[in-house]
Amino acid sequence: MIKKAIIISIVALFWACGHMPQIRYYRLQVPPGKDGSEKSTGQPLYIMPVQSAPIYQQEKMIYQLSPYEIRFDHYRRWVEPPVKLLRRKALEYFRSTGVFSMTTDRPPLDDDFWVLEIDLMDLKEVVDDQNRSVVFHLRARFASQAEQQHIWQGMIEKRQKIQKPGGDGTAHATSLAIENAFDELLDHFLQSIGTR
Repeated sequence: MIKKAIIISIVALFWACGHMPQIRYYRLQVPPGKDGSEKSTGQPLYIMPVQSAPIYQQEKMIYQLSPYEIRFDHYRRWVEPPVKLLRRKALEYFRSTGVFSMTTDRPPLDDDFWVLEIDLMDLKEVVDDQNRSVVFHLRARFASQAEQQHIWQGMIEKRQKIQKPGGDGTAHATSLAIENAFDELLDHFLQSIGTR
């Protein structure tokens, strides 16, 4: 009888402690860009593949607990690597603005088009003093293919406080940070070509 009770206790202990945490996948929800159709350039926009360090070419979310330590979250992941997510969201965002005749991930056949290059510099959750926030940092360049010159280049960094717990909160804050960065990027472009 005691032997049976011990076996049942051991089985219950393994069952309670033995299950693995579930891996969860998150996507971005970046709303459409602000309407800029009255400032349309009449030219297409080609968005090149996003460049980054290898750390952003995998799906695991990244978080920072100190200025020196970066960790991967093995149970919270993006649906695809951040470089691919960012390019896809950039295509959707700039397509929705109406500023360009077409927004594409392939160079148009005509030489008269704009080029957007994005380098992902940083995308992480930062935990400090019991606060959580997302840091999103990119370097971007707009160029005229016809003129073979850059019309704007610079760095944009956004920090967004995480309001909700867990991965949903991180994904929501990341979406807001990227939306704000794209809004600023579009403003820089429009100011540079003088249609603002």
